[in-house]
Amino acid sequence: MEQCAAKLNLDVEYREKVPNDETSIDVMDELIDNGCKIIICDSYSYEEWELEVAKEHPEVYFLHASGTKQNKNMATFFGRMYQIRYLCGIIAGMQTDTDEIGYVAAFPIEEVNRGINAFTLGVKSVNPQAKVYVSWSMSWEDDEAVADAAYRLLDIDVVTTHSDSLKAIDIASGRGLWTIGYNYDNSDKYGDKYLAAAVWDWGDFYEQRILECLQGRFQGVNY
Repeated sequence: MEQCAAKLNLDVEYREKVPNDETSIDVMDELIDNGCKIIICDSYSYEEWELEVAKEHPEVYFLHASGTKQNKNMATFFGRMYQIRYLCGIIAGMQTDTDEIGYVAAFPIEEVNRGINAFTLGVKSVNPQAKVYVSWSMSWEDDEAVADAAYRLLDIDVVTTHSDSLKAIDIASGRGLWTIGYNYDNSDKYGDKYLAAAVWDWGDFYEQRILECLQGRFQGVNY
């Protein structure tokens, strides 16, 4: 976003660790009161509340990552992360010695399920005997819940994750297991046992959509 903001001369306000509940409405209303004309929510769980605010503020544009509902002034978007999950699965399938691989996942929703399926297909493409074991945290960022999910994975030698918490990677690394991350390259933190990471880069997409807002060409569709 920083590169996009610089290129388009934008002022950007950030709000982090916003609860995935009705209180997110207050945060969005605050941003609008501060003069923000484009609101971007980057988690599946904000959809209901963002749509409500969008309907109340037709003069503001809204973008929602991984959502399924649109409005005239609200678009949803996601990327083909399953393709990168497939590649990560190939790495895991080639690395494992036990043929047992762990996957700590947040919620059984579309974006998570297709990532698990793609990762497993990648594993199977190079190691048909390997198995992928899924452990659900039922949270994106709760460290304790993610830790509990990670501890349920035993007798494996490769762990990957789909959450916003690093706890699964922390625990796996502490056991000397191979790890594959998500969202950010943390190889400098975890060293040689950190194999890869599936990382987003939304810069080009944001630039296109924000230009459409500025030029009055916005479409409330799913990208």
